[in-house]
Amino acid sequence: MKKLLILSLSALFMAACSQDEQELTTPNDTSFDLKIFDDTNFGVYEGIFSTAKGDARATITIKIVQEDVAMATLYFNDGTTTVARSKSPIVKGEAIDLVAFGGNDISFLFSADADGSNSSVTDVVYKKEAADIITAKSTSRVPVTSLTGSYVCADCANPSPRTFNVMISGDGTGDQTYTAQASFNGNTFNGNGAQDGCVTAGSFDYCNVGDTGGISIGAGVVNWNGTVLYGNSLVDCTQLIGQWYFTGSANDKSGTFSTDNPCASVLAFEDFEDDTVTYTTSVAEFTDGGGDFFLRTDGSDISGGYVVENIVENFFFAAQDIDGEGATLPVYLEFTDVALASGAQQLFVELLLAEDDDGTSQDWDESDNVIVQYSFDNVTWTDVLNIEAEAGGSSFNNTPRVDTNGDGFGDGKEVTNVFDNFVGAFQNNATTNPGGSGTVSVRIQFQLNSGDEDIAIDNIYILEEL
Repeated sequence: MKKLLILSLSALFMAACSQDEQELTTPNDTSFDLKIFDDTNFGVYEGIFSTAKGDARATITIKIVQEDVAMATLYFNDGTTTVARSKSPIVKGEAIDLVAFGGNDISFLFSADADGSNSSVTDVVYKKEAADIITAKSTSRVPVTSLTGSYVCADCANPSPRTFNVMISGDGTGDQTYTAQASFNGNTFNGNGAQDGCVTAGSFDYCNVGDTGGISIGAGVVNWNGTVLYGNSLVDCTQLIGQWYFTGSANDKSGTFSTDNPCASVLAFEDFEDDTVTYTTSVAEFTDGGGDFFLRTDGSDISGGYVVENIVENFFFAAQDIDGEGATLPVYLEFTDVALASGAQQLFVELLLAEDDDGTSQDWDESDNVIVQYSFDNVTWTDVLNIEAEAGGSSFNNTPRVDTNGDGFGDGKEVTNVFDNFVGAFQNNATTNPGGSGTVSVRIQFQLNSGDEDIAIDNIYILEEL
C-alpha cells in the first residue's frame, strides 16, 4: 500500500482525465515528479467530507496545478461523484485565503499557507445542507489517505449507521497521525488519533490505532481504538475496524465503527450482546456470583469488585479462577468450522482483551495463559496469539502480556483493565491446510486456576483477505 499511495498520487497528474478535467491536468510526462509541489501551495489536498446529519459521506481531492482554476472532486461511498471549481485565481507561492469553490451540489471556502500547510475548508454547504470538510496537503514525503466509514450505536435512539471518517497522514509504515470526523445529532465533530505497534503478516501490515485525546461532544468525549489493515506492495487497500466510547455525560454509549472499502471480509463476529451466539464452550458457562466464573456477562452476575473499562455496549465474556467450581483446565471458547469466503491465504483473529487490575500489582502466575488457536481439521491446533505472564521476580503475580517469541513468557503488549485490541494472523496454504479444507476453526484456550487470575473478552472478529 505504501508504494501505491505515492503511485496513485502520481496518477492524478499522469493519467488521462475526463473531458471536463482536461484543462487541469499536466502533460503526460513520465518525468513528472510530485516533489515539485511539496513545498508550495500547488499540488494535491486530500480529505474527508460529511454532512452534518451524517447521511452522506465522501473523500475529497482538491487539485491545484495551475493558477486560473482548481478542481475539487468528492467521491461518495455509494460510488457517485460531484465536482466544484475555484471561482478566483490561486497564485503559486502565495497563501490561499478563503478562495470560493462551487459546483452544482456543493460550495465551500478553501485556505492554505504558501507552502501548502494548514489547509482548511469552511462554510461548506451540500445540497442546501450544512456539511464539514477536513483536508491536508498530500506530498511525496507525507502522502494522505482518506477513508469514509460509519459507526453503529445499538442503544441510541437512531441506530442507523452514521459517519465516522478518518484521514491518515503518513506513508503507512510505523507511527502515523489521524484526523477523525464524526456526525452526531445534526453536527460534525473532529478529533485526532495515531497508530503504532505495526506488524507485517503476509500481504498486510496491521497496526493499533486510537484517539489522542478523544472527540469532544458537548459535556462528553468520544474515545476510540481499533486496528488498521494496510495492504503492502501486493495488495492496495486500507481498512479500519474498531470501537468507540462516549463518556462524561448521564447517558454513556458505545459501539463499533468500520471503513467502507474493506481489505478483509468478516467470516465470524461475536459481540456477546444477546443469547444468539456464534460460539460454543467446552464446559457449561457458570458463575458462583462471586470470584469464580466462566460466562457471558454484563457484570451483574459476578463479583461487584470485578472491574474492566471500555466495555462495548453491555455484555462481554469473562473468566476467573475457572477451576474453583470444579472445571478441569484448560477450557475453551470455540468457533467451529467457520466457512472460508474466498480461500485467500491471509486470515486474522481480532479481539478485545482486558483483565481486572487491582492497581498495585498484577495477578498472573507463570502457569497462567490465554491462547488463541486455529485449526483447519479440528485435530491439529496452532497458536496464533499467546497471552502469558511476564517473567518476574517470582513465579507469581506478574503482568499478562503478549508472548512475541513463544518462550512461554509475556514480553509484548500488556493486557490492562481497559479493553484494547489484540490481533493474531495466520496463513491458509498447503502447509497449514494440507487437506484444502473450506472451513477454519478458532478457539480460545483458558488456563486460569487461582483467585484474581482473569481475562475479559469482547468483539471477536475472524477475518479473511478479500
